[in-house]
Amino acid sequence: ALDGHVDVLLRIANSGHHLNHGPWPLSVGVSTIPGWRRGGQGGLFFSVWMVPASYPGAEATKKAHEIIGQLREQTRIH
Repeated sequence: ALDGHVDVLLRIANSGHHLNHGPWPLSVGVSTIPGWRRGGQGGLFFSVWMVPASYPGAEATKKAHEIIGQLREQTRIH
């Protein structure tokens, strides 16, 4: 299976948690590595997205780089 839209990185960037577990309930739709394994996920596309009104102008670019950094860090850890 392939998940074409994983938008968990902003939540990780804002919370400091990681992909192996999270403090969030499953009902909010946030994925974890154990959940992907149980579901047979073979590939994932992570999105770099934030609410535009929350990060205007240059703040959006800074936040996007932070989110990309989180993906790199999560890849290194796991």
